[in-house]
Amino acid sequence: MISTPANTGRRVAKQGWVYKKGGNHFLSKWRLKWFVLFDKPKVELHIYDKRDHAVQSCHPKHLINPENTIIEIPNDTINLSKGILRKTEKISPFIIITKNKRYYFAGQTKSDREDWIKIIQQTSSAQTVVKSGKSKGGGDEDELYSVYSEDTTSISGSAYAQSSISGNEADNAYTSVSVLSIGDASILTSDELNHLNAPNAQLVTATQRLEDFKRKNELSNNPKTKDFLNPGDKWNEKYQNIISLNEEDKDNTFLQMNIRIYELIGAFQEASQYYGRKIIDELHSSNKHDQQQADVSSPRKYLYGEIFFQFATDYENEDSNVINAELSKTNQELKAINAINKLKSDVCTSLFCLVDYKGFRLVACALMPLDEKNSLLFDLTADEYKIDNNAIFKISEIGNKLNLKDHQVILDDSQRITINLSGTVEVYFSQPTSRFYFLNLCDIFPVDCDNLEDPETINVQNRLRPEFIKTYKTQLCSDVFSEFQMNGKELDGYEADLVEASGYLKDVVIPQFVKQLDNLQIIPLDSEEFTQTMHENGINVRYLSLIAKLTKLPYIRDFCYTEMVARACKTVFNDKLRKIVYHFKSIEASKIDEEIQAFIINLFQTVLGNSPKAKAFWKENIESIVNKKFDSKLDYTAFQNIHKPMLFISMQYHCGVLFEDRIDYDFKLQQPFTKENFIGFVSKTKTVNANFDIAERLSVEEKEVYDLGIHFSSLGHKLKLTKNNRTAIRFLGLAKYYNSIGKYDEAQIYGNSALNLVNKNHSYCALILECLMETYFMHSSFVDIENNEDDFEKENNGGGGGEGGESPQDQEPDHTSTVTDKDKGLRKYDVDDTVLEFYNQAINVIKFHLSEDHLYYINILSKLSELYIKCEEYEKGYEIQKECLDYSYKLLGKNHHLTGKHVSKLGNYLLTLKRMDEAIQKYLEAIEIFESLGADKNIEVIAITHHTLADAYFQKDDVDTAIVHSMEARKLKEKCFGQYHHQTINTYRQLAKLVLANYTNYQGVITPQIKKSILIAISCYERVFKYLKSRKDFGKQNVALLTLIRTLIGLKFKLFNTRQREVLRSVRQSDKVYSQESVKDVILKLVHLTPVIVIDEILQKLEDNDENSINELGIIVQIAESDDITFA
Repeated sequence: MISTPANTGRRVAKQGWVYKKGGNHFLSKWRLKWFVLFDKPKVELHIYDKRDHAVQSCHPKHLINPENTIIEIPNDTINLSKGILRKTEKISPFIIITKNKRYYFAGQTKSDREDWIKIIQQTSSAQTVVKSGKSKGGGDEDELYSVYSEDTTSISGSAYAQSSISGNEADNAYTSVSVLSIGDASILTSDELNHLNAPNAQLVTATQRLEDFKRKNELSNNPKTKDFLNPGDKWNEKYQNIISLNEEDKDNTFLQMNIRIYELIGAFQEASQYYGRKIIDELHSSNKHDQQQADVSSPRKYLYGEIFFQFATDYENEDSNVINAELSKTNQELKAINAINKLKSDVCTSLFCLVDYKGFRLVACALMPLDEKNSLLFDLTADEYKIDNNAIFKISEIGNKLNLKDHQVILDDSQRITINLSGTVEVYFSQPTSRFYFLNLCDIFPVDCDNLEDPETINVQNRLRPEFIKTYKTQLCSDVFSEFQMNGKELDGYEADLVEASGYLKDVVIPQFVKQLDNLQIIPLDSEEFTQTMHENGINVRYLSLIAKLTKLPYIRDFCYTEMVARACKTVFNDKLRKIVYHFKSIEASKIDEEIQAFIINLFQTVLGNSPKAKAFWKENIESIVNKKFDSKLDYTAFQNIHKPMLFISMQYHCGVLFEDRIDYDFKLQQPFTKENFIGFVSKTKTVNANFDIAERLSVEEKEVYDLGIHFSSLGHKLKLTKNNRTAIRFLGLAKYYNSIGKYDEAQIYGNSALNLVNKNHSYCALILECLMETYFMHSSFVDIENNEDDFEKENNGGGGGEGGESPQDQEPDHTSTVTDKDKGLRKYDVDDTVLEFYNQAINVIKFHLSEDHLYYINILSKLSELYIKCEEYEKGYEIQKECLDYSYKLLGKNHHLTGKHVSKLGNYLLTLKRMDEAIQKYLEAIEIFESLGADKNIEVIAITHHTLADAYFQKDDVDTAIVHSMEARKLKEKCFGQYHHQTINTYRQLAKLVLANYTNYQGVITPQIKKSILIAISCYERVFKYLKSRKDFGKQNVALLTLIRTLIGLKFKLFNTRQREVLRSVRQSDKVYSQESVKDVILKLVHLTPVIVIDEILQKLEDNDENSINELGIIVQIAESDDITFA
């Protein structure tokens, strides 16, 4: 029976389920809604979330008057995803356009859509417009940034569909492409993905892309292309509207807010980058005063539409110390903005971007609706103080959330003001929007100071990071060492707090971070990533030398030295480059590119090549900067020992230049580069961040897709498909995920795309090649330390011979490959030429970027070794693993947990090759290593190694020693895993087998020693039995349970005394038939108790002369010793 709306005097023309979507944004989700179309007394379309709402006469969620509307019908259908991995279905969209809004609907079928449109037209004056399918991507005239929709709902996951390719298209297409999408809109279209993963795809860099746009626009007379970045957009208005959304509002969740913020920030960053480059490129032309220049004061200011640009400092007239101080302030301003944005407060900050290019820094800021006369509420630096209680309240609120201490500032007239932030903060109030704006935030974080004895040595630009301050135990004061006057006694206390905090950073936080590095929880691969990791841990980059001093690993020390020298070179590079630009400006030179290029190549030759000028250049330029920046006495010998290709890649990043992407540069030459190797300048940007912690709540696949969507949004529309290491790493994340679930076609697509996106001389390229090794090998990896419960379950389900269903050798289970049904039994795994080619390329990239003395060199070797073992080429796998171990000894030393794991792994390979004595020696060495690092800390791996060592001794026929190690493994596993963990259960099974190994065919007298062994075996098997019963898939364990029941019964029988054995003998000789109900009762007892408990109860009944005990024992005997159980 179909429910109908309550009788309200209206007549229903049609009702039913129709899909509705909130807007046309790519995160908007199609949801089924209950539609009711009334035709009398007036035409109205009511939309409800649920059908019951219509029956209950609730107010509709939406009410539409179809009169005078337009119905737009796209020709194409939509693939609707019902979840991450569920099958998609096609729905038929249509759009109803009213005077004020567009409504996006879709019929569940094409005929369903036609029925709704027909009835709407019959009852109203709605017009129908048939719209053709979407045109494929526009040309270069399209706006560089993407316009986002105002109406979004929630994420629906990603849909995957195969695009069929035939005819001429097949010649141009690398493979059928899976389309990656969120909801019904793709993050990557099939054309884009096909382009990215095509063989040898020629992708350009962002710099080349922007230069190309610039050239085309200069040649074009089209007014649209002249303003294709649309700098006049209302950047601040849109930014504040989005960032102030209430995350508790279900229609504007935090998820959509993040995506929309990143789209806007990406567009703003793109525009800032484009116009920033333009400003700096024209700086040397003194006779060209761009019409957008706001004034000729210093530092120079420019206005492009709604974006205000200003040089970070007066580069032309200030000395290097002032320049560095001003640059530091811009960094601090951005840190403060990001810290406040994370608080989710109602305080507004500026949409802000730093553009570094050709040695200069521009600050780009969206214009805000503020002015000093009418908007300024709080300013303690002005000639006339501005003080407002509402502003002070907001300052206190923000300061407390940032863990900053409230303190009194004494003004000139002895007035005292209590604030939490720095007194230099300015607070504005925008009347039109009723919003508070916080500006001039560069001084809010306290100074990093560990010594008060010599105030002259304190650098007030060295500030503690917000990540550290946020979690520090004590609130710290912003205005220590500032110009503001404070109470002397209170100031002494604030200074002491800062000294203690700086000491805690150096003595606790940084050593903990170094410990993570030494334990390989963090593996640095490049400058940008390592800098970000340090910042996330609250550590300033100036502490690189302290990290180098504390680390025990040479490759970490070398990495820190490289980073220190690269940053010093950046300072020299920027200073000299600016002088060149201003020199050419003074002589009014029009073309300076060749001279700048010559300077760059000469600098790089001197620093990186085998130049006779290198030592003098180090002494005159770099050494003092390194020592000053990092408080380090790095000498020329240490500089000579730095791996030059690593320094080369780091210098390119820091100096903002780009050389050809090659790994054959010879740094032993005086001139490793030619002018043809130099490509151009890179503009680096730092901009405000959005917080998207909600991604952690998504599934693995959804998180990878969402992060990719966030990343693409932050790049800007036109730079989406440019060569980018960060994009490559996100594609790698998807490839690894698909490897892990056995979707190798998808893994290959995203892996190949990542390879085309990455720089071929960067370590990220090696990571991608390692993933592709696995993909092309069908994800066949051999792992010896980590274990998989699924393999244990298969072993139990499979029955098997011997006591309790064990195989003769009971090693710890290994990971098995995930293979599709199609491949099972059809593919023989092989390390073929393709896999070896990927391996050789990966090794060469690591050798170039990081050198053989980096941990990742071991990882690549280990991957190849695992693949060889998987395809049963044990000798080759063993030889490669030996090389891994040699490098572990060299890079990490013997007493390192990774060295111990490689020793243990080598033992496993030797065990496979039946070289028992060598395997045992390696296992014992591994245990010694792990115990030297702390037995409690490494208890799990020690326990697992004891288990495997027991197997090795068993295969060597040394059962007694095998039992010793198995019992040790049992004790340790019970301690760290508990009794009913699959790891511990494995060892119970092993130990039971071992203690019975010498008595398999024994028919003699049960001695006390034999009885002790049987009792140990029974105890172990009982726990295995209880574990199997406790599993969720208990019903699937029939074979394993029956085998275990029979084993336990057989062992219990061996412990019978003389009288009990006589009874057992007579029962065996009986051919009695038992009732089905009796057999069922005994089986249920055996399963729901344990065989040992049931037999003990029967024996007690025998002692009590209970006649029924003989029948129960007979049934037990049949279960244990007969293939078929006989009952009446």
